[in-house]
Amino acid sequence: MPPARPSPRRPALVAALVAAGLVVGACSSTDGRELAEPDPELTATAPPTTAPAGSGTAAPFLALSSPAFDVAGTLPERFTCDGEDVSPPLTITDVPADAESLVLSLTDPDAGDFVHWVMAAVPPDTTRLTTGEVPPGAVLYPNDFGAATYDGPCPPEGESHQYVFTVHVLSPSAADLVGPDETNGAAVLETVARLAATSAAVTVTYPPSA
Repeated sequence: MPPARPSPRRPALVAALVAAGLVVGACSSTDGRELAEPDPELTATAPPTTAPAGSGTAAPFLALSSPAFDVAGTLPERFTCDGEDVSPPLTITDVPADAESLVLSLTDPDAGDFVHWVMAAVPPDTTRLTTGEVPPGAVLYPNDFGAATYDGPCPPEGESHQYVFTVHVLSPSAADLVGPDETNGAAVLETVARLAATSAAVTVTYPPSA
């Protein structure tokens, strides 16, 4: 809080204090009012940012998100075995221009990377998937339940697990190595892990942690 202005009825006392160097605050040269001390939190200097040498605008990064996930990162029940058990809507941004295809997956790292969903041969220009959508030409592989479909999170009663949705980008040469001959989704993901040019993931929790 800025110091109170001196009372005009006590000029002698004010003059004495000024002479003694005890008056706090600066006086404006235009209207005589005192200026408030600067708030250090508001005047802190932000650290400088420097672009890497030789780079222009930073290249965008592949990203995966969903309008269905809440800010706490909890997966809604609808997309689990306790609800409709359908894949959630997903948004994919900044896919590299040389991508040949995409692979989408859902795994449970809290259960040894249990595979819930693998969908390959997704067109590289796909930017949005609606609830339960399988794009034309995409291939679903058997998950660890043994079904070539999306089987959502279904943790043991009383447990809360983390689940990872991932989008993998395959180059033209790598895309040819991921085909319908693979026997299951886990095998596909092993191949993709070696060949993917890049990937992005989003982690959610189900059910909400207590």
